[in-house]
Amino acid sequence: MQRSILPLLTLFFVACSGTEKGVASHSFRVFTENGVTISESSGGPKYTEPIFEFVEIFDLEQDESRPEMLLNRATTFMMDEEGLIYAFDSGDGRVAVFARDGTYLRDFGRQGSGPGEFSFIRASWMKDGLIGLYDPLQYRASIFTTEGQYIESFTRAGTSNRMRLAPIMRYLNAIIPLPDGRIVHLLHEDHNYSTREQTFCSVAVLYSADGDSLRSFSTDELPLPAYPSKRGGVINERTMFTGSPSVQIHVGRGILMADPREPMVRWYDFDGTLKRVHRLGLNPIPVSTEERNAIQEFYRDRILNAEGDTKDHLEESWQYTVIPDQKGLWESVLVDDQGFHWLRYHTNWLLPEEERGLWSYMVFSPEGEYLGSVTWPGHICSISRGHYLWRNIDEETGGYRYVVYDTRPTVEGLEYPIGP
Repeated sequence: MQRSILPLLTLFFVACSGTEKGVASHSFRVFTENGVTISESSGGPKYTEPIFEFVEIFDLEQDESRPEMLLNRATTFMMDEEGLIYAFDSGDGRVAVFARDGTYLRDFGRQGSGPGEFSFIRASWMKDGLIGLYDPLQYRASIFTTEGQYIESFTRAGTSNRMRLAPIMRYLNAIIPLPDGRIVHLLHEDHNYSTREQTFCSVAVLYSADGDSLRSFSTDELPLPAYPSKRGGVINERTMFTGSPSVQIHVGRGILMADPREPMVRWYDFDGTLKRVHRLGLNPIPVSTEERNAIQEFYRDRILNAEGDTKDHLEESWQYTVIPDQKGLWESVLVDDQGFHWLRYHTNWLLPEEERGLWSYMVFSPEGEYLGSVTWPGHICSISRGHYLWRNIDEETGGYRYVVYDTRPTVEGLEYPIGP
């Protein structure tokens, strides 16, 4: 059959400052191929300066006199269409709702194992007045209204999130009920478990509302060599600067499969049709001799300053750590509810120690165009409707501190909706 290529839309952009600093000129095009929308971004980013600033709008004070204000361990948050902030407090198994100015409004959910109760809580999605939540300790997803009314739960048969299907070990990472009644399981699979030939991959399995398996999506298998551990069991080889292929579910957007080795992002609908492919045009970064020496010195110092079991563990872990000649194309990928792709840079070990943990990202548009880069002000919890939740330890109290920021473009021509 003859291959047909039908141009749908072709866009070329050249960043005027792209070659001034030794950065390749930016180009971007979109076209269709066999009914699939393809985008290709190549060269450098469209904007060479930082493309976002962060404006604080909400700093939650941990007021001991007001227990309803205390968040035990809020791991994620979401913002609804009215600008209300839903903080998902894993420590207390509840959802705390705040106004945009930080005023406490209400909460729902609690610790426990009954319907609408949680051992741990993680947000999955918010759509049309409903919230999908997942409890990874009870392997159960639950749906509530945004007002806090419990509707129903979904779980997997059995009492564990681990299934041994020799020679495969499956780990259940999440159950995600879709608004149309279908259910997705996200899994991690280890093949040839605990052998030198061990490999792993990420899997998404789509089920009907009645529990029938409809379709499965899987990344390629990657090697995960295992070695006998002096402490018993096995220890896996750890390759620094890798980014593994991942499968993610985005309600209303589809199934994402991202592979940093190509580098490429594929979007499927929930019926299995490939809808869109983003060819990101990134190149690996060489690991210099100076950076390799900095990594080795860091781990040598850690081992020298450790004692007992910690020292044994560090020595064993470092024995099976590999420093490659090149860094992978990204460490992790996050797609926000605006559709922007945030690809986290790997650690730069030549930076001062206090700067190594900065959360720096390459940013791609929903269409797949390489826009530029940005560094977030702290540890990312989640981003919703253009708002970013930061969580860190408060140096004065020793407890967690939670701050919400607006994410605002700083370059002319870049549009990024920030919600209410």
